[in-house]
Amino acid sequence: MGENAPGPGSLLAMADPRQDVPPSASPPHKRRAPRSALLYVFLAVFAVIAGFVIFAVRVRELRALRATGPAWFFPSRVYSADVTLSPEAPLSQGQLEAQLRARGYRPAAPPLRMPGTFAIGSGATDVFLRGFLDAHDPAGYGGPERVRVRFANDQVAAVDRLGGVLGATKPDLAHPPRLEPFTVALLFDKNRVRRSWVSIERVPRVVQAAVVASEDRRFYQHFGFDPRANVRALARDVKAGGVREGASTITQQLARSLFLGNQRTLTRKLAEIPLAVGLEILLSKRQILEMYLNSVYWGQAGTVGIGGVAEASRWYFDLPVDSLGL
Repeated sequence: MGENAPGPGSLLAMADPRQDVPPSASPPHKRRAPRSALLYVFLAVFAVIAGFVIFAVRVRELRALRATGPAWFFPSRVYSADVTLSPEAPLSQGQLEAQLRARGYRPAAPPLRMPGTFAIGSGATDVFLRGFLDAHDPAGYGGPERVRVRFANDQVAAVDRLGGVLGATKPDLAHPPRLEPFTVALLFDKNRVRRSWVSIERVPRVVQAAVVASEDRRFYQHFGFDPRANVRALARDVKAGGVREGASTITQQLARSLFLGNQRTLTRKLAEIPLAVGLEILLSKRQILEMYLNSVYWGQAGTVGIGGVAEASRWYFDLPVDSLGL
């Protein structure tokens, strides 16, 4: 062989197909995701879960009135005395009627169907008591109930309890029935907004239906936001360069009042959507509507704002909300 001819070892190497595979090529088995990518996914999932837990705790505190939000705060209240309805109480039928009217009770034909009504008969008065749920009063805390007050010799002779309301908070049966205290003064903070909490059981269905019809007709069908209405409004807002059209659902409006404030910006409008979905996950439609009715702004009374349906009813109609009709 010549000096440059390949030797037997070189010929074998040239013939070996394994030599065509670069030493750095990956093996044919499936590649595994880098550990750093898995860590990022885990951290992202953990952050979402932790954020939702914090959000849920916050919503629970707001609903329990232990926390405040941009449009979710309540002034301190001063109440009148109550009127206990028990046998031998020095209360004539005329005096009872005066106490009922002072609290905004309305006469109605029996059988009574709505809290805040009464019917005067011969020697007896039927009353649909509202109950008292504004604060945990040691003298009584419970929902509405029907009673019949019988009179003799200008005093209460007997009180018949006729039962509570189906689906409402149960009445307080541990204490005698009574005419509930009413608010005589509000002690404002710097926000200067009249607002009182009222359970949705006390809001007549016609009022609930009117609010839903005017603000969010598909409230019971959507899951926090209405895609078609929001996309249409967002397109018009972007074209106009600012917020020009609302289209926020009741749930979005509640999210705004609890967490975002009333500044009209596109960023705030986009932030409403995930917050609204979170509220729909945590709360029932009934609970959402209840919080909305107690948070929504209803106008201005001089230098004082009117917040919530209870104070709006008092201001505009001089009636408690459960006495409103069509």
